[in-house]
Amino acid sequence: MPWNRIPSFVAITDVGPPVGKASVVLRIMINTPTEQTPHEPPASPWRIKAEMAQYYRCDIRTITNLMRRRILPFVKIGRLVRFNPAECDEAMQKFKRRSSFL
Repeated sequence: MPWNRIPSFVAITDVGPPVGKASVVLRIMINTPTEQTPHEPPASPWRIKAEMAQYYRCDIRTITNLMRRRILPFVKIGRLVRFNPAECDEAMQKFKRRSSFL
């Protein structure tokens, strides 16, 4: 296997002395998936603008317009903008209209 084609799950653990025609002997260890799983951070209730647009199935520009009109509550620190979906759902309930047939 060429050096540039060693898969990422293979770790080179030891390089042995030259044997015969082979110039390098490698002992490789295959990592189990449990060793490679990264630590996931705790789930946060805060969402970015694109996630809120996907949540409401609308365009990002619509979310921006709702922000400008102060309909959707958001937190802004510098250029960082975050939304709490529970608070946004509560704010959107104020604009819910009943059907005239009920």
